[in-house]
Amino acid sequence: MDEDGNPIPPPPLVDPPHVTIRSAKWPDSYLRIQGEGLFTEDKAGLVVINCEDHIGRWSQLRMQPFSDGTVSIMSTGMAGSLILSVNPVDGKLGVKFGNHPATSTGPNEKFMRGTSGDAGTLESAKPGWFLRMDASGPHVGSDGYGVVSVQNGIGDDGKLLITDNGWN
Repeated sequence: MDEDGNPIPPPPLVDPPHVTIRSAKWPDSYLRIQGEGLFTEDKAGLVVINCEDHIGRWSQLRMQPFSDGTVSIMSTGMAGSLILSVNPVDGKLGVKFGNHPATSTGPNEKFMRGTSGDAGTLESAKPGWFLRMDASGPHVGSDGYGVVSVQNGIGDDGKLLITDNGWN
């Protein structure tokens, strides 16, 4: 409420900054969220969450901060938002389609930023489960490689380098 007792309107929705999320263990590997054919909440499409060795269309992300200290992560590679989501039962990653992360993000799409040594971490709403990037295996073709998932505990694969690219 303001000094006259009137409700204070919420701040206008603004686009959060562009970021890249890179593995600290696998330094040439960037998190990518590729969405093909997913344009509305009720239309299925192909979504791939993995790594790529450059900053490309699918690794340009936005990180929306919330007042509780958490953030949501969304792809900027297509119209609408592909918001990274964690299944609270089994910890598997997926995406949720939404028009803006500030209005379409639930608890399963939020991560708490933290640190581990000189790297960052992203803990999911499932306490103790951290986003991880495993970029082992062949790096062939343009469909990305490796595995992005969540794991119980941080481990080396859970140490991330999060860079604000200032591309607003």
